[in-house]
Amino acid sequence: MHPIFRVAPAEDIGSDTLGNYRYQAEVAAQICVALLTQDSVESVVCEWHEDFVVSYADGSVELVSVKHRGKRRNPWNVADLCKDGGLAHLFDRWRACDGLSNVRLRLATNAGLTTGKGGATTLKAMCGPDPRITSGVGDMASA
Repeated sequence: MHPIFRVAPAEDIGSDTLGNYRYQAEVAAQICVALLTQDSVESVVCEWHEDFVVSYADGSVELVSVKHRGKRRNPWNVADLCKDGGLAHLFDRWRACDGLSNVRLRLATNAGLTTGKGGATTLKAMCGPDPRITSGVGDMASA
């Protein structure tokens, strides 16, 4: 073995960055397999509006944002998901599509959500066809 491989580099941010993109590619690859097995999926386009866009036979599309979170980080809360986790960007892309009903959004992450206030329960109450929390959502998205 060459001696260079016995000395740890001073920093290795490139490997961390590659790991994040690898996770993104793995998530996209799962959908690409569906191209082979499901007639409903027509195409997958990477790095267009979001990390990738899935086009379906019924004319709908799904904008997918993929966020890798290191093992040393805490689970997501709604505020972090909006700020660092891509939800605000997804929402912005949906608004750019005039909020069409055939445009769905998905956030794929390897991390969990906090279970307390401002976590999974809050997010669930904000989403879906009949959201229970609507007050302040527009201001939060704008921020």
